Amino acid sequence: MLGETEPVDESEIAVCRSKFCGAPDLPPDFAWPMTKDGPCWFLGQLNFRDLAQFQLPHNLPETGLLSFFYHDAGGYPDDGAESVVFYFDDLTGFQRAKIVRDTRWGDDFHERHLYPRQFSFCQGYSLPEALFPIDSELSEFAFKFNCNHANGPHQFFGIPLYDWELLGTYQMLASFGECDDRIIFSLPEQDLLALDFKHIEVDYLCT
Repeated sequence: MLGETEPVDESEIAVCRSKFCGAPDLPPDFAWPMTKDGPCWFLGQLNFRDLAQFQLPHNLPETGLLSFFYHDAGGYPDDGAESVVFYFDDLTGFQRAKIVRDTRWGDDFHERHLYPRQFSFCQGYSLPEALFPIDSELSEFAFKFNCNHANGPHQFFGIPLYDWELLGTYQMLASFGECDDRIIFSLPEQDLLALDFKHIEVDYLCT
């Protein structure tokens, strides 16, 4: 599944709808994820009701909210190490939370880079080139296939396209891309089926 975004005022996105950046929608007793480097960044949330019309690779729930928080460590190789993903099945009492700001990059960092955007989704399909390591023609076919069917700023669920070491054992949750940067959340396939998000793999790539 592919996602495009459009900047909007925070008030234009209903509570618990899918969104990119801005302020998250959370239960009142939620503790914002903190790391040794400071607060995680809220990257986005997916409401499974918004995804019901799309063909997804797993029997994912029909309701609930998946929320993504990214750990910025200030550079490779530790970026993403303490990132977290939360799945909320009961959204009763959820409200728009106040952002815990990461002030290391300036007081206006969130306004410049993590401002709210609404999602629009469309169906996508991926065919990793790593499936054909010794066949250049099939690898080239996979590249062209992905350019036509998996080429979007944001990608959700499916086979990881960029980290070949994860093929066969991990499924991609989300690939958030802005400009030349991409933050990818992946999860062992059996954990995704169990809705267990404790063992995520997070990679930052400059594409």
